[in-house]
Amino acid sequence: MPESLPLDLLLAAFVLNDLLYNLYNAINKKLFMGRWRPFTDMLLNLSFVTGCFSALFLAYNYWQVTSWYWPIVLFLILQVTTLIFEVIVDGLLGNTRGRAVFLSILGLVGWPFAAIWVYNSIQRIA
Repeated sequence: MPESLPLDLLLAAFVLNDLLYNLYNAINKKLFMGRWRPFTDMLLNLSFVTGCFSALFLAYNYWQVTSWYWPIVLFLILQVTTLIFEVIVDGLLGNTRGRAVFLSILGLVGWPFAAIWVYNSIQRIA
């Protein structure tokens, strides 16, 4: 691995990207029903938007530490690996509602921890 793209940063960014992808899917699938639906929709949307802004901040921070092209390389690697990973997981586990609800809650709770992991990985490069 190049010095500007260490394995721990790649893994942390993959986890963050996958958790945000799961939140995005939960918003589009309208998983939660009942009288709590407006609240859960608002919570998922707010969390997803906050996560996206955090990811943009982290990309900017990574750009400040390395050359201009490393965030682009990281973004391209993440898009390909997340797509392949999600296709494999859907094939192995199936695309059930219970799995989707679990992954959306995992994404809601987990992305801030993944963002901290990415931030710490970027700071180790500097």
